[in-house]
Amino acid sequence: SLMKLKSDEVVLRNSQFILETVPSRGVARVVHIDDKYKSRYEPATYTTCPPGNQNWLLHAKNISIDKESGRGVAKQAWLEFMGVPFLYTPWISFPVDDRRKSGFLSPYVGHSTTNGFNIVAPYYFNLAPNYDWTLTPRVMTNRGIQLRNEFRYLSESSNGRILAELFPYDNAYPARDPNTSLAQYYKTREKYGTRGQFGWVGNTRLMDSLKAHVDLHYVSDADYLNQLGTLLYINDWRNIRSWANLSYAEGGFSATLAADAYQTLDPTISKAGRPYRRLPQFTFGYNRALFGTGLQFQGTGEFVQFDHSVNVTAQRLNLRPSLSYPLQNTWGYLTPRISLQHTEYWLNWPQTADGLNSQKIYGDTFSRTAPIFSVDSGISFEREFSLGSTSMQQTLEPRLFYLYVPKTKQPVLNFDSAEYDFNFYQLFRENRFAGNDRLSDANQLTPALTTRFIDQDSGLERLKLSIGKIIYFKDPLVTIAKNAAQTTIKSNLVGEANSMLSDNWSIRSTGQWNPKYDRVDRGQVSLQYNNKANQLLNLGYRYRRDPYEGVLPPDKSNPRSTDQTDFSFRLPITDGWFAIGRWQYSLDTKLTVEAMAGIERETCCWRFSLLGLQYQNGAYGTVATNTSSNNPVTSNTTFFFQVEFKNLGRFGQQVDQFLASTISGFRTDYDTYGTNPQGF
Repeated sequence: SLMKLKSDEVVLRNSQFILETVPSRGVARVVHIDDKYKSRYEPATYTTCPPGNQNWLLHAKNISIDKESGRGVAKQAWLEFMGVPFLYTPWISFPVDDRRKSGFLSPYVGHSTTNGFNIVAPYYFNLAPNYDWTLTPRVMTNRGIQLRNEFRYLSESSNGRILAELFPYDNAYPARDPNTSLAQYYKTREKYGTRGQFGWVGNTRLMDSLKAHVDLHYVSDADYLNQLGTLLYINDWRNIRSWANLSYAEGGFSATLAADAYQTLDPTISKAGRPYRRLPQFTFGYNRALFGTGLQFQGTGEFVQFDHSVNVTAQRLNLRPSLSYPLQNTWGYLTPRISLQHTEYWLNWPQTADGLNSQKIYGDTFSRTAPIFSVDSGISFEREFSLGSTSMQQTLEPRLFYLYVPKTKQPVLNFDSAEYDFNFYQLFRENRFAGNDRLSDANQLTPALTTRFIDQDSGLERLKLSIGKIIYFKDPLVTIAKNAAQTTIKSNLVGEANSMLSDNWSIRSTGQWNPKYDRVDRGQVSLQYNNKANQLLNLGYRYRRDPYEGVLPPDKSNPRSTDQTDFSFRLPITDGWFAIGRWQYSLDTKLTVEAMAGIERETCCWRFSLLGLQYQNGAYGTVATNTSSNNPVTSNTTFFFQVEFKNLGRFGQQVDQFLASTISGFRTDYDTYGTNPQGF
């Protein structure tokens, strides 16, 4: 051994070393400590596993560690896992503390029947403390090479993600149909020559009261998302929405200036059936108490320009002032409210409207004005009792909601309205339609009852039961479309039951009884075990039968329905091993919609995941429903494989993101802007 105290230089032989910042350890034949920050180890073995654990080892001819930069470098290195050497590299960089570093992230390997083997090797660029860039080459043996770029930024006033994907050439384009000319084939294939997508999601706080948001998407073709996936959340693959807004809120006043547009990917949607663009939309609202009278004023308004390539376009002004007189105390409330909704249209008729009569349905203007009157009331009763040794509190909460809206002339045109999905909360809305083109007439009363059982020691709501329905004094006549059937409407009886059986077990259920057809229209029940450490079990059943109302002609012999079971889990087996799976089965079509199975092993210093997924083509896009021999439903099989050596290469998000979207309750260790990937 050699020591120079003045320069902090030390040379040691046949020594062990420890890096407490990781933590990690190693052994070396010769150790050179150049100063208090830099050291060299020749040759050396390095691991983050604790003493007595040799699950993975990094062997290298030379390892250099710089504590000042937080980075280690190994030369002529090879990795050993469970005693088996499997990877050699002439140079590798790894972190020695929790600071972000540029470098390769853990590679990802998978296989699918359509894409072949998938080999993904992300490289992370730590450009600055508040922004970074990840370049991800993806090799698909059946298709070609895809380049994926993700740029993230974060500041005191803004955050966001920008995604750009480029797929220069797709080798899996279908072979030429003999009935298609060679010229037409190459013309069609040309649009698939270069494929890709772009996305930008961002938020900016310009001032405390002024904020901006953008959510922009573009894909090269209709099949791109279904075949190649996306890193950005897109909830509708038929019409992809891009939008941006600028919002202001100060005191009781708020205003938003927004615009949106759609890219239609579903080829079955005609030009006339595509969504309208709002270019722009201005909304505002004002809410304040009136001079100590107890009256509450609330006003909302909207002005919007609807744009379309073939249909009639329009400007629409909607104003809705309202007055309410809320009366409330600890045991109940009573809130009468009166509103006046005025809607004005300025229509621009095309010379030739696709799907519309060439003659004008109206003139160039149209207006509608209607009063809305509602009374919402509720009472809360409480009692305390003991259930064994547990102190409980029960509440009984009856609620009455009355609504009156006279029928007014509605425009035949519909720019943005749709009927709300019917559920318990729909019982208390003042309009059963979303958007401002449809205003439902109403003369109805909603009685509802909720009871809760609360554990007074833990505060947990052990059981919540709710039931309610709408009593129509007069049948509503306003429908969503001009040709929709107007039939006698009877409200379903809606019930919900939710329970926290324990700290980890919960059950949720809901159901709807249709008195008109004497049947169950909807039923859903789910039982979940979640110990908040990603040990999960989900048992679910969902049944839904679409109503006959609005269907012309009503096909009672073959109603549209969903009848599915859903079972998923991530549970420990033994000694750090986890079993992972999901089975989603359609009882009406007798098909497995999705099946996934896998195993995972996690220790303090490494993690291993192997997953297999089989799903019906279109399960992540347009669902295939035709099971006839002319158009059979086909399945796709995909495999995921990933290994993480902790604090050598941070585990990528591929498997975690997939599990978060597949198994209810699963949570990743990462968030959108807080990810701290480590390169090597």
